[in-house]
Amino acid sequence: MKSSSTSFSGTSTRISFPCGNISRAREILNHLTEERLIAGGTIIQAESVNWIGGDMERSINKNAIAYTTIEKLPLIRDRLEIMYGETAPEISQFVMQNEKKSVEGWIERNTR
Repeated sequence: MKSSSTSFSGTSTRISFPCGNISRAREILNHLTEERLIAGGTIIQAESVNWIGGDMERSINKNAIAYTTIEKLPLIRDRLEIMYGETAPEISQFVMQNEKKSVEGWIERNTR
């Protein structure tokens, strides 16, 4: 049986992280794309509705979504830590299963 790090090598992965403001999100996505750590990304601003302490709370959240491979995650985390230190955003990761071959190919071709 392969170890998990070997079996996921090259696996297409979608990452997401809160970005606080649009300019910071652009800065992060531009840097990671130029470094070819991600194939590309999207900035999303959306209303969030949560039940907290017996009340419904609404807020506007800004998140970035990017496409990479699982092997790039440690490099991405390191880059964000270098760029932002303790204020670096936390990254959520989602392995993309049964994705179209064209999407997987785009990710593979545009990351190194």
